[in-house]
Amino acid sequence: MSLEIMFLRHGKAARPEGVGDFDRPLRKKGKRQARKIGRWLVAHKALPDAVLSSSALRAVQTAEEVLKTAGLDHDLIKTDRRLYFDARANLMKALAGVDDAASRLLVVGHNPWMEDLVCDLASEPLQHPGGNWIMKTGTLIRFAVDDFTDGLGSGRGRLLDYVLPDTLPGADEDD
Repeated sequence: MSLEIMFLRHGKAARPEGVGDFDRPLRKKGKRQARKIGRWLVAHKALPDAVLSSSALRAVQTAEEVLKTAGLDHDLIKTDRRLYFDARANLMKALAGVDDAASRLLVVGHNPWMEDLVCDLASEPLQHPGGNWIMKTGTLIRFAVDDFTDGLGSGRGRLLDYVLPDTLPGADEDD
């Protein structure tokens, strides 16, 4: 089974007082990051056939902003609460629910599991852009994966693109 899989860390989220982690919304910057990624997907003809997202608010909002900007229907989004918790262990179970006809999948989730997975999946070491994370908020990493029927990992992904939204054109003012 061959697939192009894109991992997108949610955009920059707010930390409102009295709001639990699961219900944290995107900041204005997070929405801008998602729109930049949506425009990038259109410009690079890399639109997803399916979207699998953590059901945490900031992840869902990121997926919705990306799709809206790319002119895609939000019905492509399938949420899975397992992608909020121990997502690395549950990703294969979640992938089983994705349409078999999908050839390009967007997975929207969280660190640290997402960063651990992309580093393991990459057939070559990922170049660190600086700072603390390879998967900074809003980052998109795109792979071609020839066979993942027995799991994702162990150098099975060929890196196609590594996109940092804060380096893409567009307004970058803080909120």
